[in-house]
Amino acid sequence: MRWVLVASPLIWLISPLRHAVEASMFAHMVLQLPLLVLAGLIAGRQLPDPIARRIAAVDAFGLTSVLAVIATSFAWMIPAALDLALLSPAVDLLKHVSLWVSGFLLGTALRRLTLGVETFLLGNVGWMLATAGLLYMDATSRLCVNYLFDEQRAAGVGLMAMAVLLGLRLMLRWHGAASDGAAATAPGPSTDRRLPAAPASFDGDQSRS
Repeated sequence: MRWVLVASPLIWLISPLRHAVEASMFAHMVLQLPLLVLAGLIAGRQLPDPIARRIAAVDAFGLTSVLAVIATSFAWMIPAALDLALLSPAVDLLKHVSLWVSGFLLGTALRRLTLGVETFLLGNVGWMLATAGLLYMDATSRLCVNYLFDEQRAAGVGLMAMAVLLGLRLMLRWHGAASDGAAATAPGPSTDRRLPAAPASFDGDQSRS
């Protein structure tokens, strides 16, 4: 299954399958685009360690990879870009390559992402998904020439659902980080083994007697 996802960009280029998926705006935006990023991410995770270390040398905290994912995701949420991908084979190929490469870069950087960089990634992508979803849902006219109005609204609902999932993922990530921090700062079992206090002296009582 893993290698099927890695090779999915080639599968999507098969004409009958590509036309079947891209005929629906929901399948195009909510299924195909995320799977292209996921395919690249899985491929990036399979890199041999020597190559991964060379990439890490120029992308220490994964910020370059994160910016590539954000910019690419933003570009393919634009309605005109979707229309061009349907009308031009060259633009469609660019869509496949750019999304796969951005996912690949993210896959190589995934283990190096700090909580702050991961928050920046999920927050920006989630915000873009929510914004695009609301735009598609509330639009009173067709924003994509090649898709019907009902398909546009369905795609908007799908994008909103993806934004909610990313938000939940971010909340769980922060909750896990807070739990780990609390566990690290919690005091351990006491090792203070004091000797019992010496009994009170009775010298004074004996002198009185």
